[in-house]
Amino acid sequence: MGFSKKRYRELLKYSQQLEQEGKHLSNICYSDYRELLKYSAKTTGRLEWESRYSYAELMYLFLNGIISEGTLKIEFLGIQESHEQVLQELESNLIILSPNPNSDSVADLVHELYWTLEDLSVDSTLSLEELGSLIKENKYEEAEKKKEREIYNYVKKIYLKIQSFLNEG
Repeated sequence: MGFSKKRYRELLKYSQQLEQEGKHLSNICYSDYRELLKYSAKTTGRLEWESRYSYAELMYLFLNGIISEGTLKIEFLGIQESHEQVLQELESNLIILSPNPNSDSVADLVHELYWTLEDLSVDSTLSLEELGSLIKENKYEEAEKKKEREIYNYVKKIYLKIQSFLNEG
């Protein structure tokens, strides 16, 4: 799919018109809805691109022991939330950002970071029974340390990849 600002704006206007009528684009024309989602994803990718320094700084602080995993998650989710708010504001005002050629690559790294933080905490990878068993056997701390090392290694890998995009305009 190419990126057409004109088409994106048309879809936004149409979607907004339908919402004023109490309807949703996905119920009227699913192909247009999917196309609008793709354009929105490109805009989100552009926002991720613009925030690449913030993501890199967060990872740097985590990797150097300056912030905890919990702080990394909270700050990361704060950036994500601000992107959602900016996207809503842009789309509601029909402001279209041009994608950056590297936006998709950076967005992929950001998604990789998200899933690393989401999937690798001990609590999210174990069932309640397994978690209870670890606690009873006094092995929870051991499992937690192992997961912390895994998270550290994944974050380091992502951090090294995002470095190649920091000096690009």
